[in-house]
Amino acid sequence: MLRRYFYGWNVVAAAFVIGLFAFGLGFYAITVYLAALQRLHGWTASEVSLPITMYYVGGAALSVWIGDA
Repeated sequence: MLRRYFYGWNVVAAAFVIGLFAFGLGFYAITVYLAALQRLHGWTASEVSLPITMYYVGGAALSVWIGDA
């Protein structure tokens, strides 16, 4: 019996890559480029952190409707 390719693995792979970038670069690597942005532009920590915080708050708020989409 010939096994057919399960296309759900494409979704799994895409979710893994998206998660890798979203969590890896967006969450854990913030400390790396936070210091670089402060040094490069002379911004305070709160000026750099506010957009990042808004991103996570907005993502949490939108997750209510994303599931229905």
